[in-house]
Amino acid sequence: MQPGSVVEDMILRKPLLAILIIVSMLLLIGSILQVQRILLSPLEPITISAVGDSIGYKIRMEDLENLTEMTGKPDVFVFNLEGVLRRPGDLPLKCEGFPSVQSVLTSDQSFARYMKLAPVTIANMANNHVLECGAPGIEQTKNILSQNGILSVGAGLNLSEACKPLRVQVKGWCIVFVSYDFVLTQLVSATSNGAGAATLAGCQQNLLKIKSDNVDLLVVSIHYGTWSSEVTQDQMDLVIRLLDAGTDLVIGHSPHIPQAVMAKNGKLAFFSLGNFIFRPDYRMPPSAYMSVVPRITFSRDRVYVSIHPVIIDYNGIPSPDHSNTTIRKIAQASQAFDTILEITGNTGQLSIARNTTSTAEWSARLVQCRNKQHSHGTA
Repeated sequence: MQPGSVVEDMILRKPLLAILIIVSMLLLIGSILQVQRILLSPLEPITISAVGDSIGYKIRMEDLENLTEMTGKPDVFVFNLEGVLRRPGDLPLKCEGFPSVQSVLTSDQSFARYMKLAPVTIANMANNHVLECGAPGIEQTKNILSQNGILSVGAGLNLSEACKPLRVQVKGWCIVFVSYDFVLTQLVSATSNGAGAATLAGCQQNLLKIKSDNVDLLVVSIHYGTWSSEVTQDQMDLVIRLLDAGTDLVIGHSPHIPQAVMAKNGKLAFFSLGNFIFRPDYRMPPSAYMSVVPRITFSRDRVYVSIHPVIIDYNGIPSPDHSNTTIRKIAQASQAFDTILEITGNTGQLSIARNTTSTAEWSARLVQCRNKQHSHGTA
């Protein structure tokens, strides 16, 4: 038999087997090349921008065209959706909320389109306005967000869905987001068979276990506090507890007023970002019209923070604040937490070291993140 005739005979007699062998070899080669690319490529920095309480209630949507002036162009954008999105033409929602204790905040669905400000945009829904329209409101809001390319976390039709962490993979980083509400929990918390917001007590999540599961960044959003620029002792204790449990970044909102920043052991906490797009039925205190937008860049061994001040007009529309009044107040408040912000022009700057990860560990995490991402169906 001539050389090569065995292979030729197999191809002629068993073409399907030959095709399977060739495809398997190509897949193996592709996997080897992918691993080589991961091991040899530099680890790209990733930028997260975040804003506080936002809802399109009583807002002229056409006034929201220039939001990137404040958020920049991050890889990930996170905002607190302080209410429910409604779609005309769907079955009408019964939006009664809890008017005896708070305003009822809803918005036209078009608001979502303006909030899609990064390739990965995430709406936090764990807050005290998530049940304005009951379970149908949560379901419709999540559908509207999804149709606009926005992920969501912190609410669901039951406790399991509300507590489910959101896992994303961006630029080789495996990032997990969880969020908890601490306001009006007796009214809006999800239960085993009831819709609502995620809470720390209800979810009972082991953050250290989540972080150890091949996660590079663990981000926790907290809706905690009311109408104050001061950080309470309970608020500080909670944030320290979260950071010690493996959280890399805490994003706080609910007080409607910006508060201090804390850096601790290479990790960050923003106690409150204040409002961003917000126009309630009443005139807010003057400090509630001041806000900040942090742009946080993570590299493998450092975190760089640039905090940009925002001013909100009486129509609820934010614009860049060219003064440094708000930044100076936050810088002064942050000193109480051993955190020094450098003021450059009208922005606050901070750079801290973080724990490093070897390239081999990073590559292994990336592979695991992709596997879990596919299995959980997140973006």
